[in-house]
Amino acid sequence: MTPATNRTNSSDSPVLRIAGRPVGRYLVRPELPGRLSPHPYLHPVTTLAGTAVTERSPADHAPHLGVGVAVPDVEGFNFWGGRTHVRDQGPTELDNHGAQRHVGFPLRDPDGFVEELRWVAAGNELLRERRGAAARRGRAHAWLAPGGRARLWIEIGAGARCRFSYDVGDGRRPSGQVFAATPWRWVGALIGLVVLAPVGGGHAGAATFTRFRSIASAPVSASA
Repeated sequence: MTPATNRTNSSDSPVLRIAGRPVGRYLVRPELPGRLSPHPYLHPVTTLAGTAVTERSPADHAPHLGVGVAVPDVEGFNFWGGRTHVRDQGPTELDNHGAQRHVGFPLRDPDGFVEELRWVAAGNELLRERRGAAARRGRAHAWLAPGGRARLWIEIGAGARCRFSYDVGDGRRPSGQVFAATPWRWVGALIGLVVLAPVGGGHAGAATFTRFRSIASAPVSASA
């Protein structure tokens, strides 16, 4: 796979800051091969202490680029990068990649920006987007999970509706909205979980999940 690079016009790459400290660089026009579905992305994103918490194009998945927006299917075009999942075939290399093109910054401040983009494929504009990003300090109620452990749940109910929840030591809490799963589409929820490596060793930003269990719940009965 062709690796991604950070080469871009630095004057067009905003640096997000918190209290004057850089915590993220937004690459507006990175030099990327077409099969990676070129798009702007944030990298590196760091803590206030300077620890990087993002990766760019890791060896096991080249299309993963820092923090960005990627969609596997827009009008039949791949805006995710890499292979396309084809029914009854699985991941398949296709010449169907799109790209997100930067148009401009209607708003640009030291701690954030608003960007306008065009999503294009096969010479056509499929959609326009207005995107915002901002850097803020973490909330004061963040805490270390006891024993460095977290529990995550996905409950699947009638109609393939997926409900997400988590527990980091203070009891089980819901996370995000309920998703209705459909064939060939991912579902997910946002969980504010940050992984820190032990002092003195290890890769900062890796988590090991030791158990995965699938438990059948009682069938949902229709109410009268």
